[in-house]
Amino acid sequence: VIDAKTIEDRFISDIKDLVRYEPGVTVRRAPSRFTAAGSSTGRDRDSGFNIRGLEGNRVLITVDGVRVPDAFSFGAQSVGRGDYVDLDLLKSVEILRGPASALYGSDGVAGAVSFITKDPRDFLSDSKLVGGGLRSSYDSSDDSWTNGFVVAGKTGDIEAMVAYTRRDGHETETKGSNDTATTDRTTANPQDIESNALLGRLVWAPNDANRLRLTYEHFSSVVDTDVLSAIAKPPLAATSVIGLTAHDTTERNRGTLDYRYIGAPLIGGIVSGIRAAGYYQKSLTLQAAAENRNTAADRTRINRFDNEVYGGTLQLESRAATGPLTHLFAYGADYSHTRQTGVRDGTVAPAGEVYPTRAFPTTDYTLVGVFAQDEIAIADGLLTLFPSIRYDHYKLNPQNDPLFTTFV
Repeated sequence: VIDAKTIEDRFISDIKDLVRYEPGVTVRRAPSRFTAAGSSTGRDRDSGFNIRGLEGNRVLITVDGVRVPDAFSFGAQSVGRGDYVDLDLLKSVEILRGPASALYGSDGVAGAVSFITKDPRDFLSDSKLVGGGLRSSYDSSDDSWTNGFVVAGKTGDIEAMVAYTRRDGHETETKGSNDTATTDRTTANPQDIESNALLGRLVWAPNDANRLRLTYEHFSSVVDTDVLSAIAKPPLAATSVIGLTAHDTTERNRGTLDYRYIGAPLIGGIVSGIRAAGYYQKSLTLQAAAENRNTAADRTRINRFDNEVYGGTLQLESRAATGPLTHLFAYGADYSHTRQTGVRDGTVAPAGEVYPTRAFPTTDYTLVGVFAQDEIAIADGLLTLFPSIRYDHYKLNPQNDPLFTTFV
């Protein structure tokens, strides 16, 4: 577990720095040397976590229990999973190595990374009704500034919080020495990067046992790139590239209503804990490129990837003791329904294609899972075992889409 204090003390600004000292966990990041229609190198930025050699959608990534959108790549379009959350909004990051299928879902083949956002009471106490903080930092690796604030308060049983972070930066410096505007270039391509992150949370806690939270989270980023490494060297052909610029935007919005009970046993003394949540999340990634060619017609590419999901979870907990063993049973179910869409548009389409088109049909993806786990503590916790079982039902339903011409 990496907590907020560690993130602040180490001046961690992105997920690559976050796992620098975590054995078996890395983040893939390539320099931005993509093209308009062919290569996608570096366009996914911090693409996601690699745990023991497996990455991409094989690693489960959640924010307050809600899955971040899937990774996707097609041609010059590449959408990663690592840049959907700002670390300034986090209370902790939990990294689980190895299969995490029982409680989290069977898509956590390599492991799971769980982002937990901050709460109002992280800045308050019984005698402190208003709290917050300001933060400003600078990172020389990409000449970036980070500025943010948190304001929290409470009255009676109600607590509230608003946190905001703004980042402005540029390309990450490299050890390259050739800064010519040709394919021989080894220095980084010029970039302007900005992001905005907002977290709003309202909490009702009438007593220590019950808590109801309403959360809204927003994240957006814009990256403008002058891809000098794509410019051709003389002699020039008609289709040689003499200029390439890119404008990439990412946005994610999430709303969650969750309830937690931890107290005296309920339902005949069986249930000692309840966790329930309902959520809605919508994300958009738009990648645009304008390519100036020598004498041939200039071409543009506009690639879009949308992910919309709603769902809910219910988890119950029970406790028992059998001789020297203590048991914490966790059991429940979760449900989610996701719609994924993508559109490819632009000018001067490849041979045999007509824009707009899709790389895949509009698809609905439904997941239902039920699970049970027994956390067995032996010798006062000296040894802990976690036998568990989970059943998942998946349903993939592609739509008959006129923009996906190869649909059968």
